[in-house]
Amino acid sequence: MEDEDSWSQVSAPMISLSNQMNILDDLFAISFREGISEGVSAIPINGGFALVGNTMNAGDQDIWVVKTDVFGSTLWEKRFNFGISDKCTMASSTSDGGLIICANTQINYTHHDALIIKLGSNGSVQWSYQIDTPNNEYIYSIKQTSDGGYIAAGYTAYGAFTHQTWVIKLDSTGSVVWENSYRLGYLSEAKMIRETFYYGTGYIIIGPTLATGTSQSDIFLLKLDGAGNTVWCNLYGSAASNDVGYSVVESIYGGYAMAWHSWSPSGFESMISHVDSTGNFSRPPLDFNMAIQGNNFLLTTIDKTSDGGYITSGAHGFAQTFTNIAAVKFNPLGAIQWQKYYYGTAACSSGSLKEVNSGYLIGGTYNTLEMWELQIGRNGEIPFNNLAKTGNTTGFAVSRPLTITAYNPLSFPASHNQTLVTLTVTATNSRKTRQAP
Repeated sequence: MEDEDSWSQVSAPMISLSNQMNILDDLFAISFREGISEGVSAIPINGGFALVGNTMNAGDQDIWVVKTDVFGSTLWEKRFNFGISDKCTMASSTSDGGLIICANTQINYTHHDALIIKLGSNGSVQWSYQIDTPNNEYIYSIKQTSDGGYIAAGYTAYGAFTHQTWVIKLDSTGSVVWENSYRLGYLSEAKMIRETFYYGTGYIIIGPTLATGTSQSDIFLLKLDGAGNTVWCNLYGSAASNDVGYSVVESIYGGYAMAWHSWSPSGFESMISHVDSTGNFSRPPLDFNMAIQGNNFLLTTIDKTSDGGYITSGAHGFAQTFTNIAAVKFNPLGAIQWQKYYYGTAACSSGSLKEVNSGYLIGGTYNTLEMWELQIGRNGEIPFNNLAKTGNTTGFAVSRPLTITAYNPLSFPASHNQTLVTLTVTATNSRKTRQAP
């Protein structure tokens, strides 16, 4: 009988693993399936790649990690079970060659907790942290920090209609350094947090918020110092649309590039915008602000590249039916360097995007039930024409460019406004349980 206070870790032969790959110059596409699977993060790690996501068999959802070599051949795979249902939401590499994973777990049919799991380079659990309070906690973003510790963010739910952005700082061993909740409206949820280095170290957080008495969400951008104190917080939005911030990254100029969506009765747009170090709209030449593909592109992530520019990816399709993956590369001033989308014969979605030596690594879900990773070249090329799938070979090709519309400097479309807000900050204390050996 397994100790109830430890993780349930299972290593077993994978079901329906892809075993047909075309490889050229270390660029590949490969999919993995065990039951119904979902890809969340594809990460360059320790001389190869790790694909992290979730798998469901007989109604039981577990966290699933597959480690491959640089050619995509499987080295090991492990599943982790904690509660009734466990769902990984993000994974990142760590300086020791391991992984840090954040996830949400359903402890019983009415209560959810957030999880943080540290894995070693061989996939073994080094420590784990369960955020256990009387409330429901959800976690969506985690990164290792420059001091060797970790920063994570999500939200805590005080009932059905009160969500507060929640941030926790851990040291390298998983002990809590500080933990705060931030009330922006009656609903606010952090989608991404990153460490910042220009104009004072600290953290930048992006997500959606809904103010009391309103029915349309706004984007919030929250800057914290290293101790979790509020430096500033800005809201961006329009009364005519629902606006949701998904991803943010610090630019080489000390400002921030953010990826977000705007929904209205006429459809939605995915947007890339740049603000300065205080959250104000940037002045020329950093005043880029553009919509990508109108209703046909659901942007999910933006990251900074080694040349100081940006790479973004998301799901692409037609009439809001997303079947492809799209990627756009920008230079540091926001000028487009290349733009492509990648299509197969089944629906795809993008969960992560990372720069690697030969280009970029995209991870996500293929055919709604497989984890997959796609490696593309520096200019978005894929010098192969096969995505391995059990039972058949599916063509995966580069198609025509996206449609991108630039908006006027210093303004969001549809009369979006920028508002400086004051937050209510509360120090919170969670209880650490189930420390794994």
